[in-house]
Amino acid sequence: MDTFTAVVVWLLGLWVGWRLHRAWWHFNLSQRTDQLRALLDQLDELRANPEADPETTALRVDRVGEQIYLYDEASGEFLAQGSTLQEALDRVGQRYPDRNFRGLLTREQAQQYGVTAD
Repeated sequence: MDTFTAVVVWLLGLWVGWRLHRAWWHFNLSQRTDQLRALLDQLDELRANPEADPETTALRVDRVGEQIYLYDEASGEFLAQGSTLQEALDRVGQRYPDRNFRGLLTREQAQQYGVTAD
């Protein structure tokens, strides 16, 4: 087989493979339109309302004396404590490595807990 024929066969194989790959994706996407629409709706809902994320636990932060306590905002369950906010967050991350947490602090709370915007 000469070089020209090898290049032509290689290019033809590349073209055929690309077309088959495209047809496979088109078929799979057309079979799963309902699932894709549901996922896009969930994504739109999360973008519109980030608090609605079922995988994220909202935190409540309380300070008693020199200790900072973290609680689950919805259930009131105690999660962790520390002498600084960062220490408490580290501990809650170690205690619950499979959960995601979020919380909002006012400017006054951020100053009180020593949080800076880096």
